[in-house]
Amino acid sequence: MTSERAADFGKMVFRKTTVHTGRHIAVTPENSAMRHLSYGRIILNPSKAAVSFSNGDRETALICVAGNGVVKTNGKEFASGQYDAIYIPRDSLIEVATNILCAAACNMAPQRIEDSQVIDVFTACREDYIT
Repeated sequence: MTSERAADFGKMVFRKTTVHTGRHIAVTPENSAMRHLSYGRIILNPSKAAVSFSNGDRETALICVAGNGVVKTNGKEFASGQYDAIYIPRDSLIEVATNILCAAACNMAPQRIEDSQVIDVFTACREDYIT
């Protein structure tokens, strides 16, 4: 493997994304080969039962991969169980909470890219979860 390929591999594989409790963003355009997307995990348990954050200019999709929890955003509350997903528009305050255990993947992308190319990664989720 050439050193160029090794460097590229280092920007595509991210290990141990589940070791942090709370919210942790592991992959960003700054540390990966991704041009626009960011990826993180939210892991909650009795010692860290809630987390809140603002997503700023980034659209967000939360996918519950284990346990269950409650997502509060934009004045609404959504119960979330394993494999449920929710789309959250930009400029939202988001709170995720649980009584037992909740693990969620957190995917984010800018609504618009600098060159005005519209990116709408989460259209399907938007249609299903935002009314």
